[in-house]
Amino acid sequence: MTKEKSSGLDLIKALAGDEYHYNLALNDNKNRTSIRMRIITERTDKKFIKTKPGRGGSQVQYVTGGYVTRALNLAFGINGWSFLSRIVKSLTDDSEIVVKGILKTMETAKEQYGGHEKKQNIPKGDTIKAATTDALKKCASMIGIAGDVYGHVEEETIKAIEEERGTFLSRNHLESALENIATEMMQGKDVGKRLEMAETFIKGSNYNDLKITLAEVKAQYKKLEKKSKSKKSKSKKSKSKKSKKVKPKKAKLKRSQKTRMTKIG
Repeated sequence: MTKEKSSGLDLIKALAGDEYHYNLALNDNKNRTSIRMRIITERTDKKFIKTKPGRGGSQVQYVTGGYVTRALNLAFGINGWSFLSRIVKSLTDDSEIVVKGILKTMETAKEQYGGHEKKQNIPKGDTIKAATTDALKKCASMIGIAGDVYGHVEEETIKAIEEERGTFLSRNHLESALENIATEMMQGKDVGKRLEMAETFIKGSNYNDLKITLAEVKAQYKKLEKKSKSKKSKSKKSKSKKSKKVKPKKAKLKRSQKTRMTKIG
């Protein structure tokens, strides 16, 4: 992301929470669409990408909840988006709290599940907050905010899926793969084969929240596929109609005109 020379706005500083640039961008309703497109389409600046230990000894990339909230405020305006969440009791157990979140903007609505592991000496409220933030980040990534971070699957992960077909994969691999599939699907890419592969692994796992997310991604994929087929069908019909030559109609003579022509003959 670069500096907006025309207004003096530095979007990186705004996203970092610099008071001057944040307020400048927040009140710039005239260029709101331009700011939104930059946040959604440009790669996340490395300054905001952090790493933490993941399951199975892996390293997971992430951005903070504060970054996502600021990005949403700048992209849509403070009153231009909302987020609702609830604990999913059927998926919450002694080891993890699972939350379902719904992010709504004026243009779209996204649903995702977030989870956080329960730990001793950590208040339940903090665990719920962490799970809710996780759900918010995932929802935001589906509209492009830090989508390159949460939708990113490294080559090693792809190789692992190809080489270890039929064997157990870590939750981190499965979750990352599913998020990447969902992101690319919304970008119009064909993810059919990869979705089938992800289904093979997730169905054989004990991750109930991922199974629900998988079902939602599959449903969305079928809708988009049906819509695409419908467009192609309409396009073919339209071309077919244009290719047919319209035969000129023969002019019908009135009885009086036929009589006159007979007399002339």
